[in-house]
Amino acid sequence: MRTYVHFALAPLVAFSFIASPARAQQPDDPSAIAAARSLGVEGVKLADAGNCSEAVPKLERAEVLHHAPTTLGRLGECQIALGKLVLGSEILQRVVREQLPQSAPSAFVHAKHRAKRVLDEVLPRIAKLHLRVEAPPNVTPAAVRVALDGDALGAEWMDIDRPIDPGVHTLTATSEGHADASSTVTLGDGDRAEVTLTLTPEPEPAPEPPPPAAEPPPAPRAPEPVAKPQPHPAVATDAEPSSARHTAGLVLLGASGAAFVFGGVFGLMALDTKRQLDDACGPTKVCPANQQDDISALKTQSTLATVGFAAAGVSLAAGGVLLLTEPSASTSSASKRASGLCIGPTSVSWQGRF
Repeated sequence: MRTYVHFALAPLVAFSFIASPARAQQPDDPSAIAAARSLGVEGVKLADAGNCSEAVPKLERAEVLHHAPTTLGRLGECQIALGKLVLGSEILQRVVREQLPQSAPSAFVHAKHRAKRVLDEVLPRIAKLHLRVEAPPNVTPAAVRVALDGDALGAEWMDIDRPIDPGVHTLTATSEGHADASSTVTLGDGDRAEVTLTLTPEPEPAPEPPPPAAEPPPAPRAPEPVAKPQPHPAVATDAEPSSARHTAGLVLLGASGAAFVFGGVFGLMALDTKRQLDDACGPTKVCPANQQDDISALKTQSTLATVGFAAAGVSLAAGGVLLLTEPSASTSSASKRASGLCIGPTSVSWQGRF
């Protein structure tokens, strides 16, 4: 296995842009000095109140406009208060190493001593992280990508302790064709941790299983025998005509009763009319002219009564014949179809074979 260690120098040198006198305005620029003093006073007040998150931007701008050990020292202290021990300690190192002239203000001298005291307290708190990346021999350093807390790391540092702020840190290593390697480490004040990220080739994808063999088509099934329709028994076919004849016989009997009632009603009416005429015409049977309507009514009533009684007799005879001559279940259909009732305008007859 080949080993690579990736670190970034940016956090260690970022303070140089903030604190470098080369980036400040000329010392003889009164406007820059006045603005830096105003920003520095505001930043120090915020730092004294424990509000370093708002103090840092003001102290950084003041230092860019005009360098002062007092401003730079408080900037380093605020970075430490915000958890950036490495950056803050490097800023304080700059204040401690600065050579002050004999005529330097006492505030500058006090700021230098203060920075030395804070620095002695913070240096033991800085943690150390020893990072190693192991990869197969055929993997070059350029093919490996390492990140610390999401920020890309270069390959400048290898197998050494890297000063780092205490806290939780996540490290990842990736390379094409290899499974990603990652690790999360929690460092306390002054802790030291060694982390090794190992890249392993990704397993070859499993071959796809062959398609299942096609099943042979099922053998054709023999056609099932078709059952021949069986003829219905003779009794079943004869049931409907027999039932119809029976019903017709009952209907004729009912009609006979209705016709008898009809004839009886008009017969009684005719008898009553005749009795009235006998009283009006007397023994001579010579009726006056005013009885002509009763004579006509008597004729009509007599005729209707005769028709009613005749129809009752015919219906009674026909119904009786139908009921009495109803064939049994054993009688053939042909014999039944040859029989029938014939009703004419003046007669009723039955034709058939018995």
